[in-house]
Amino acid sequence: MKRIHQKYMTIGTYLKEKREQAGLSQGDVKQLLGYKSPQLISDWERGICGPPRDSLAKLVKAYKMKSRDLIDLFLAAERTELVNALRGSSRSRQRTL
Repeated sequence: MKRIHQKYMTIGTYLKEKREQAGLSQGDVKQLLGYKSPQLISDWERGICGPPRDSLAKLVKAYKMKSRDLIDLFLAAERTELVNALRGSSRSRQRTL
């Protein structure tokens, strides 16, 4: 069973919304990006993983997104993950002291 990553949930929801607004199916995106299966697109949208960086420019164009919006989403997800890791790390240290 594939594990959902909180880091990618917001990004995945955004990508699905933009894909649907662009009138594209997961199969359409698969073809656009040269993938063999639409499963990878489904995985992005469900928060299993994020899209490869070398696909982002094509996604921005196909989905008619603003690059800045996608960048902001990735940065926010990364920031949240780092903050949570640091909080967890400092809690672990406090317990051992």
